[in-house]
Amino acid sequence: MCKSKCTSSCLRILLGRIEVHFTSVKILALMREAPEITIPALAKETRIAIHSVERAIEKLKKENKIERIGPDNGGYWKVL
Repeated sequence: MCKSKCTSSCLRILLGRIEVHFTSVKILALMREAPEITIPALAKETRIAIHSVERAIEKLKKENKIERIGPDNGGYWKVL
């Protein structure tokens, strides 16, 4: 948190980080449950935009938390 008085913008940043973390956790849970799940299905289940799901997936890949096995069409997600 901020060392000075926390403003509404500071609170929005904190809540944004919590929301992003929650989204990643939800995506990981859905991938564990159904490894063949598609990005549009993840977007529908998490109620966020497809582009936001794609960004979250890229972040999870960089953090070595997930890996895509096989082609985009017909492959599956491996949660590490």
